[in-house]
Amino acid sequence: MARTEDQLRTLIFVDVLGFGAITESYQFRVRDAGPDEHGFTGSSTTEMQNRINRFNSVLDQRVFEETLRGGVQAMLFSDCAFLVFDASLRAADVGTTLMRHFIKLGVPVRMGIGKGTFYDIEYVTNTNVGSVTVSKSRFIGTAVVRAHAAEQCGGKGMRIFLDASIEEDLPSICRRIKTLRLAKPFGNVKWELDYLHESGPASQRPKIEAADRELFEKVAYLKSPEWTAKVRRHYTQTLAAMNRMRKANSRSLVNLRKLRYGGSTDILW
Repeated sequence: MARTEDQLRTLIFVDVLGFGAITESYQFRVRDAGPDEHGFTGSSTTEMQNRINRFNSVLDQRVFEETLRGGVQAMLFSDCAFLVFDASLRAADVGTTLMRHFIKLGVPVRMGIGKGTFYDIEYVTNTNVGSVTVSKSRFIGTAVVRAHAAEQCGGKGMRIFLDASIEEDLPSICRRIKTLRLAKPFGNVKWELDYLHESGPASQRPKIEAADRELFEKVAYLKSPEWTAKVRRHYTQTLAAMNRMRKANSRSLVNLRKLRYGGSTDILW
């Protein structure tokens, strides 16, 4: 007899790319300035804090919106998060929406989606005993392992990779969201999600084109020529994947050479 807790779930694992490099670069959450020639001093948060703020802002907004659709369970910690869903289609829909918002706010992330068991053993508890503080959010299951493995599969850039456990749900996902087969699989990952804006009637095409263009321009703006080739490769792979999404939607490819690359040097990878 199957247990209720054994019901299969679909999980998104989302991770901020390059956050370790940001932390090592800034080291401190707040930086001080001054005094200047007038004796004024000031302080501001660094990109280490700002990027985490933007990351959590996107997640918090989406979690709030999902309360109107039955709610969602989310576990956020440091520079990553797990989101739990009862259906793969809903997970895919939320994942693509999240990716667009992350890119627009200058937060490079990669996601993995996997399906399997999920057991919430202990959901966010804080224990204080004297000078000792223990924070717990314990959860296990095959969906956790598979979603994490999909994100870590080896594919570069801002992408949404699907674990093989999702393949049985591809027919239902494809009714709403396009999936792209990878030219070369990364282990159990053979597919990724198209997160560009959905096609619509002819009257909506200019709006869709502008929205797509915004994503391309944002990714290019975040790609600094000062970074190492290894880091720049993530942005190159992102733009190449986005053009494949354009092709899958029968849209003309974006000329990547005409994009403006390299924005503020303070927005580090």
